[in-house]
Amino acid sequence: MKWNQKFKEVVHNDNVIQGFVEEYSWASNFYEPCKVVYEGLEYNSSEAAYQSAKTTDMKIRKLFTQYDAGES
Repeated sequence: MKWNQKFKEVVHNDNVIQGFVEEYSWASNFYEPCKVVYEGLEYNSSEAAYQSAKTTDMKIRKLFTQYDAGES
């Protein structure tokens, strides 16, 4: 199941965003496709780049370039 399928009913209005789904899905770290280049490596999502930034080990960071957002 994709992450955005977990939300059955989402109600947005002008003052409140009730989650990064539907028209606001682009604002989520899990949005794909979203190529992110960070310190010379290209990731498939901002979530994968974010998770890889938690280590300074470039071998581990390179593993995150292969992951989709929900796998990171």
